[in-house]
Parts: sequence; structure tokens; C-alpha cells
Amino acid sequence: MSCRGAVSVTGQRVQSGIVHAHKVVTVELHDTVLRIIDDDGEVLKVVPGLTRKEVIQLKAHGRDIRVDG
Repeated sequence: MSCRGAVSVTGQRVQSGIVHAHKVVTVELHDTVLRIIDDDGEVLKVVPGLTRKEVIQLKAHGRDIRVDG
């Protein structure tokens, strides 16, 4: 998840909420919905799939967050 709790899949941006920011999630693609699940297996969000685009990249991009101190 981004710093604002969003993820983009098949060109569709899904906002889960800032409380989920920086979490590692799994996105399940079904025929009609996208399901966002966290590492604990909790479903964070289920949204209608608005596009029929194929997934062309299976690797996520993230960045390390470093806290000094």
C-alpha cells in the first residue's frame, strides 16, 4: 500500500484508507471484483472490477522507510 493506503491494479486505483498505509497486501482478482487482503488474512476492501485489462506485471514496487533515532 502507498503512504496514503492506496494500490493500483489493472489500471484501477483502490483506496483502502490511511490506517492501512505501508502494509503488504494481496490482491485477488475475480471476474467481477478486486479483493484486497492484508498479511493476517483480513479483507480490507472489496470493490467492483471496472476494467478487463490483463495483469502485465506481477511484481510490486515499494520503498524502504527508514526512521532515524
